[in-house]
Amino acid sequence: GVIMSKYLVYHSYENLSLLDSALALLDELSIPFIMSNDFDYYGGYYGKLIDEDRFFLANALNIAKASSKDADLLVLEEDAFYNLTLAKKYIEENPSLFTTIENALSKYKLKYNSDTKVVFINDLLMQNLDSIKAKIKLPFSHFSTSIFHSSRNVIDITAAYHKLFALLDLKILYDDKNAYFQYELFNPELAYKYSAKGLEMALDLGSDFVISQSMGVFGIFDKRRNKISKIANRDFLNLPVLFLPQVLLLSFGIKDDTKLGFRYHKVPVEFV
Repeated sequence: GVIMSKYLVYHSYENLSLLDSALALLDELSIPFIMSNDFDYYGGYYGKLIDEDRFFLANALNIAKASSKDADLLVLEEDAFYNLTLAKKYIEENPSLFTTIENALSKYKLKYNSDTKVVFINDLLMQNLDSIKAKIKLPFSHFSTSIFHSSRNVIDITAAYHKLFALLDLKILYDDKNAYFQYELFNPELAYKYSAKGLEMALDLGSDFVISQSMGVFGIFDKRRNKISKIANRDFLNLPVLFLPQVLLLSFGIKDDTKLGFRYHKVPVEFV
């Protein structure tokens, strides 16, 4: 038969709801994965600006850890996916940087392998549409959502993953690529103000919940909800933020919170 790729799941977040739900989803779909707890954090969205050498080395280490296990690196959200693919491209296109990275990795007894892929979970899900379809017990026919991304350079999700949302029968009202959370480092007030506008748009269009494709977006929409509500002078508390794996697990009829991870959310998910 076909040898399935094996995936090392990238993880360096305090919030466990995405990790728990993604692992439960991979289990449900019988996709082989392995875990590691020793990833290097690259400094977040602005990591490359703050300390470029550290940014490249941390991401090279993360990729090399997957190589050392004969696995591809599976990434669960857009922020890390963007940074890992950016680092990979730079390292592989700049010979002097490549040499620097190779030397640095040798201290960790690791080797950089360009063949190791960095895979985004949505793309992996698109290769497993048949398995997903077979699992769906509770489509989202009566629900509408809005999707929020980590940056403008992500693909148009509604076009790229249209088939996936069609299986869920979930109506997408709004697809936002403005990534207001990025301002939080320099200007929190501005970040909250723009985030409030995004949530207002989603609420006014009739979204029952929003889907975050990014840990940064989730952080500001969930953890900072009180601040956002205050700035907008509106109560947003009945608009929960979900990750795509959680939406899929719900459609599979899964109610177990050790899999869903809603206990890690500040804004309660009450429509379940």
